[in-house]
Amino acid sequence: MVDESDKYATMTNDDFVEHLIAHIDEHVQLKELLQIPGIYEILGEYYNNDVLERWSTAQHWTCPTCGAYVDDYGKFCQPSCRPDYHEPTAVHEVKI
Repeated sequence: MVDESDKYATMTNDDFVEHLIAHIDEHVQLKELLQIPGIYEILGEYYNNDVLERWSTAQHWTCPTCGAYVDDYGKFCQPSCRPDYHEPTAVHEVKI
């Protein structure tokens, strides 16, 4: 009979990691991992810039006036689309 205190004595950290990965691959969905206390915060902090870049790339910013694509949210594609834009008035020659 094997003494319980010696049962895992020969297990190395690499052995543990290998079996942990196998268990997660076989039994756990990614969304479940995010529910483990602290995991969301760790992954969110680690991948923060990647997530922000991914979100930014996925956005299709459009001019609020004409709907044309613009590079930065909230900007207008051309001056005439700005709400405070006024069409220049023609200057007429006045004869005296």
